[in-house]
Amino acid sequence: MNLQRDDRLLALHDLVEACRASSQHCVLAAELMAGDPRAGDLRSLAERRAGEADFFGGRMIAEDDIPGGPPEERSLLETALARAKATFAAEGMDTLLADCRAQEVAVLQHAEAARHAPLRDDEKAAAKTLAEDAGYRIDTLFKT
Repeated sequence: MNLQRDDRLLALHDLVEACRASSQHCVLAAELMAGDPRAGDLRSLAERRAGEADFFGGRMIAEDDIPGGPPEERSLLETALARAKATFAAEGMDTLLADCRAQEVAVLQHAEAARHAPLRDDEKAAAKTLAEDAGYRIDTLFKT
């Protein structure tokens, strides 16, 4: 594992983390909103973001920069915190969807920032597509 990351690997790392966080929040929201018509869209978005995290993460793994997956303890903690937040919030589902939207905003910001990073051409194309999709989801699925 590289102890000192270059700008490319930092950008890839940010994309992986943002996509994983969005995926986890969407999965949780879909589980808690099982009867809501948006649950299917949230599951679909979660799968898409998980795939994008795998793509960018695979690039880092190929350079021996990160282990193969997110730390399990961190994922469990994030899930527990999100569940607690939804349970205790006065507007549980609205709060949960707002958290999902915030995660998608972070995906959009990191994908746009990746345009200025020294990524490879296919990575830049994937980041551009990711930014466009995140913007679309914010404007449609998570419009306020």
